[in-house]
Amino acid sequence: MSNPYTPGYDRVPPVFAGRERETDILDRMAESLESGAYGDRDLIVYGPRGNGKTALLSYTHKRLKERSKVRSIIVDPSDVPTPVEVYEILLETPRPTERTITTEGVARAEFLGTGAGARRSTSQVFESTIADLKRRCIDLMTKKPTILLVDEGHEITGDSLRAILSLSRASNREETNFRFVLAGTPDLPSHLRRIGPTYLNRARRLRLERLDIESATTALFQPMEKAGYDVELDGAERERLIERTQCYPHFIQSIGHAIWDVAEAQGNRRVDIGSLVDAKPLWEEEINTMYEDRFQELDSKDLVPYATALAAAFAGPTSVNNGFIDVHDIRKVVKGVSADAPAHEVVNELASLGYVWPARGAGHLYEPGIPSLMDHMLGIARDREIPSLQESIDDKFDLEI
Repeated sequence: MSNPYTPGYDRVPPVFAGRERETDILDRMAESLESGAYGDRDLIVYGPRGNGKTALLSYTHKRLKERSKVRSIIVDPSDVPTPVEVYEILLETPRPTERTITTEGVARAEFLGTGAGARRSTSQVFESTIADLKRRCIDLMTKKPTILLVDEGHEITGDSLRAILSLSRASNREETNFRFVLAGTPDLPSHLRRIGPTYLNRARRLRLERLDIESATTALFQPMEKAGYDVELDGAERERLIERTQCYPHFIQSIGHAIWDVAEAQGNRRVDIGSLVDAKPLWEEEINTMYEDRFQELDSKDLVPYATALAAAFAGPTSVNNGFIDVHDIRKVVKGVSADAPAHEVVNELASLGYVWPARGAGHLYEPGIPSLMDHMLGIARDREIPSLQESIDDKFDLEI
């Protein structure tokens, strides 16, 4: 199994450092389904992109396929745009006539005319098909306990979510064995509140943070060492490299892959300062590509001026509590860029993109999603010779913190 965080190949034992709590919760969910205990709740996993949500789902999917009797099915919202696809994917071998019945019902209604009777007939056929699919799913999962893993869950439709929830409720009534995991951006909980029933509040939530220093160090170096590479870097050199990753899983992966690729290309079993010098252009290219993508994303939503001003605020003396800023003061920064800006909506947009997001246990405080992305935004401002943003923010807004 390849390692989802660092540059492991099939011959390298996987290292999934820093996610022991999350994998333990997912293991218990599977064990509960396998035993028929019906005890565990569904799971909502959220955090900025690059924090390892997709890796966590992929890792869970592979582990379950290898060592569990629980079926694991992984999808994204494009795979399940309607309840029909939800049920068909869970069935895995749908009857080929199911979709045909629905299509023929619509075609016949159009042929007969567009009167109320025709529309009602079509609706009845469709509802009958949906009900049959759901019943077959419940029957199948009674025999084959199932976990549905949904990546990019912040894009799921309300109808598909309700179909998934209906199966979860059936499991709570001990009619079947089913659980789901939804993973998405920081906007996932609010997206689910907008489109989902209150029952969804019973699901457990996991906020996926960046790794701690120890876990980041393990994730970066241990795969190389397990593969037989001699990592000849002293403590200070390792510390500087980990500092460059910011303990951010995407950067750990980018840097690890670059070092590994250079060593492979050179046929060198030693990782030293020379390896880092050779690998740096590779990882810088990948990291800069990520920055470019994020900038284009912000630019497409006209958020660049606000993102840049916030980067300056986070970098300056207005930042409090070790890099956190109160949402009230963030809104003042937004209003300083444009007095007509809907500050609440701008902050929500930036949070949904993972540029900033609420601090754990203190929703009024916000932290950077990717600190170095803010540095990148300031670098662009400097390249454009925009006047000192920090001085203008301090003078203009006079944030009293």
